[in-house]
Order: sequence, then structure tokens, then C-alpha cells
Amino acid sequence: MTGTAQSTTAEPARAGIFGIGRRSGSSATSDVKPQQKSRPAKKVPGVTPGREPRVDLLPVEVHLDRRGRAIARRMWFGAGLVAALVVLGTAAATIQSMGARSDLAAAQAETASIQQQQQQYGEVRRVEQDTALARAGQQVGGSTEIDWQSTLSTVQQLLPQGVVITALNIESSSPMQSFDQSTAPLQGPRVATLNVTVSSPSIPSVPDWTERLTNLTGYVDSNIDTITRGSATGDGAAAATGTYQASITLHVDSEAYDGKYAEKSK
Repeated sequence: MTGTAQSTTAEPARAGIFGIGRRSGSSATSDVKPQQKSRPAKKVPGVTPGREPRVDLLPVEVHLDRRGRAIARRMWFGAGLVAALVVLGTAAATIQSMGARSDLAAAQAETASIQQQQQQYGEVRRVEQDTALARAGQQVGGSTEIDWQSTLSTVQQLLPQGVVITALNIESSSPMQSFDQSTAPLQGPRVATLNVTVSSPSIPSVPDWTERLTNLTGYVDSNIDTITRGSATGDGAAAATGTYQASITLHVDSEAYDGKYAEKSK
């Protein structure tokens, strides 16, 4: 019985091949530690992932010197560019000045040639100036001229048949003095007054004569001032038949001017 009990006693662990004893299943299981999760790598300042890290061991003075040289090169380049622009501008101004001087010399030569030609025809120019002055004087002097012969002929034609002009008095304006206007209201401006005395074989009809005279060029107004009865004197013996004498006052405006010396528009 005793031997049996001893044989059933747990045997100690056998040594391994290299003297490492085997452990029981429970102890082996307890020795296995859980695997820890991998943490992301921390970023290091100045280091770019995926690139080879480098270190600049040059002194600061070297970098400052390089930067100063780069700035100096830019400044010299800018100065050269400005100088080139100045040179181009000066050249352009010089060329333009030379062209202007050439044009001026050509204009002066042309002016001298024209002056020489004018000296050759100086007498003709003086004659032209005198002619122009005379024409201007004619225009001023004849600006108030009225063709009285044509006007009186028209008046005679407008009067009834048998009426004859026996006396005439004309007052008109002049280039140096304007014509006196009437102070009565509702009377138009006038430039001349005709006082006409006519002889009529019958009593004058004032409305008829006034209507006829309105067809006169430049007519303003007219009035029969007096009507008297007289005797007509023939070429032979006296006392043929009795006639009527009428005095007519007629006013005309600037449309009566003949405009003979006025400058005609082309």
C-alpha cells in the first residue's frame, strides 16, 4: 500500500533538452503576455517624412553673404534696365527733335518762297485790297438805296386809270442816320416816306386806292390826306374839265431796298 502511494505521487518536472524544465500548462499560459498595439511615430520638427534628413552646418554669415549678393545682383539689374530705358528715351527724343527741326527748316524755306512770290505780285495785291475796300464802301453807302424810278412807276401802275402823279416829295434814311419812326401805336417800322400828289378825273375812292397800294414792295401803310377839286389845264386853251387833286402819304420798309451793292451769297 505504501509503495502504491508513493508511485502515485506527482513526479517532478523533467528537465528539458538544454536543462530548461517544462512548465505545466497553467503556468505556460500565465507566462504569455498580451501583445501591445503599435503607436504612431511622433513628428520631429524640421524632418519631412519620406525624405533624407539633412543638416546645414554652414555659418549664418555665409547665408547672409549669399543673400546680400543676390540683392546686389537684382539692384544692378534694375539699374541697368533703368539706364537702358533712359538711353532709349533720349534716343527717341533726339530723333523726334531732328525730325521737327527738319520740318521747321522745310516750312521756313516754303515761307520764304511764298514771300518772294508775294513781293512779285505786291502791286496786284494792293489793287485787290483797294477793290475790296471800294466794294465795302459801296455796300455801306448803297445799303439804304431805293430804286425810286421803279417804285414810282409801280405806284403809277397801281393807281386807277386816268390818275396822274403831279407832285412828289421823298424822305428816306441814309447810311449815317436812321429814319425817324412814328410815335403813334400800331404802326410798323419804315425807312422812307412818299408824299404824292395826284390828279384824278373822279372823286378818289379811298378803300380802292389803299387796297391797290398794298401790292407795292415794302408797303407799310398809306393814307389819303386831302382831296380838293381844281381845274385841269390842257396844252391849248384853258378850262377843259374839272379834276380832283389828292395828297397821298405812303410809307415803305427795308424790303424796298434794291440791294444792288449787297454781297450775293454763293
